[in-house]
Amino acid sequence: MATIRKRTLPSGKVAWQVDFKDRNGKRRARQFPTKREADAFMVKARAEVATGTYVHDADSVTVGEAAAQWLAGCAQRRDVGRRMEKATWVGYECHIRLHICEPDIGIGRIKLSRLTRKVINEFRDRLLSGGRSETTTRKILSSFNLIVRHAQENGMIVQNPVQGIRVIRSRRVRKTVQVSVKENVRRLIDASGEDFKPYLIVAALCGLRASEQRALRWEDVDFSGAQILVRQRADAYNEIGEPKSSAGHRSIPMGPFVANTLKLWKWRCPPSPLGLVLSISGEDFITIDRKFLPAWTGKLPTRFLILTNEVPRLADTSGALASRFIVLNLTKSFYNREDLDLKNRLLGELPAILNWAIEGWQRLQDRGHFLQPPSSADIIEALEDLGSPVGAFVREKCVIEPGKEVACSTLFEQWKTWCEDAGRKQPGTKQSFGRDLRAAVPGIKTTQPRAEDSSRCRFYQGIGLA
Repeated sequence: MATIRKRTLPSGKVAWQVDFKDRNGKRRARQFPTKREADAFMVKARAEVATGTYVHDADSVTVGEAAAQWLAGCAQRRDVGRRMEKATWVGYECHIRLHICEPDIGIGRIKLSRLTRKVINEFRDRLLSGGRSETTTRKILSSFNLIVRHAQENGMIVQNPVQGIRVIRSRRVRKTVQVSVKENVRRLIDASGEDFKPYLIVAALCGLRASEQRALRWEDVDFSGAQILVRQRADAYNEIGEPKSSAGHRSIPMGPFVANTLKLWKWRCPPSPLGLVLSISGEDFITIDRKFLPAWTGKLPTRFLILTNEVPRLADTSGALASRFIVLNLTKSFYNREDLDLKNRLLGELPAILNWAIEGWQRLQDRGHFLQPPSSADIIEALEDLGSPVGAFVREKCVIEPGKEVACSTLFEQWKTWCEDAGRKQPGTKQSFGRDLRAAVPGIKTTQPRAEDSSRCRFYQGIGLA
């Protein structure tokens, strides 16, 4: 039974006190400066006690505590890969630490049970007057809405007062984005370096997002169909994943200028183990995460040295990656017969070693490139076959000549037979085979001529069976 009574405080002020019991029978009381506020609270308290949703101030958590619980849940989702990216989590954490729980402007110390629309509106106004832009304020309130919704779902608050809070634009007319004229874009591309020019051309003429360009693979560039397929993205921390929504999976038309630029770039771009088109893996700026230290951004004018006891399998259906390696095949093993005095013996030959190195360096400068040792031909072929099984199939079973043609279904059946003989259990689909075949043999085309009975059959041109 809830009651309202008038009280005169020792200070002489008059207050209206609401006395009631919660569902556990515990006596509760709350004071208000006016009888109208007391009546409104009593009606609300009766309904919440009846439905079991009433939370007393003493049992309520603060906004800061609710935010910490919600952020911990987001971190768990991030760590197990359940629709929470690292960059998104960092943005949420910044909204909480720098705005929602900021000591001077934030409301982190307020109890959820005391959270009202008036309190939130005042918080919004402090954000705007404190120098936050309208866009930033909307993002902060959006994160705050997720926090309170999480608290509501876990019984910490009955209603979500953040829902519906708006940030009114200061202008009646929405500001439009000024797109640079074509001449400025052309001048920017002309002034860029040769290694950065493909990145700018794809960005300017195809409209890919920065994250989509970072994760673009050669297998997603369809030269024959003149289109770029968006199938994955790389976030600000270089973590590759799927696009954020189903609409992100799309195909983008590729004009002749973009296609020719990418074809030239494919022959001289730095090799990428992931088959990335615009990878920045050599002599360009990259960002490296460091443990307990800020991330480092700079150039790495390096070459990669890989030591392995077996030929690595580097997936690259085009076969171009294998040609980028200079392979040294070591045939002698010093296991159990190591020369522990080798360093001391070499120290006496340092002058001769230096002269030998200088002669080799001079030959390299005169030639302009490294030579592949003839003894490594078999290793290079094995590297190509492991990275591009379709390339191995073409070399063994096909002939690449102008005027040759073969039915797509016939070639695919031969490919499945070859896979069975080679011990490959999953030959893939006809579509994936066609994609890998075009990567291995870029010059082939697909036609669909009409037969005498008016039926159509797809053919590969430029390739035939041996």
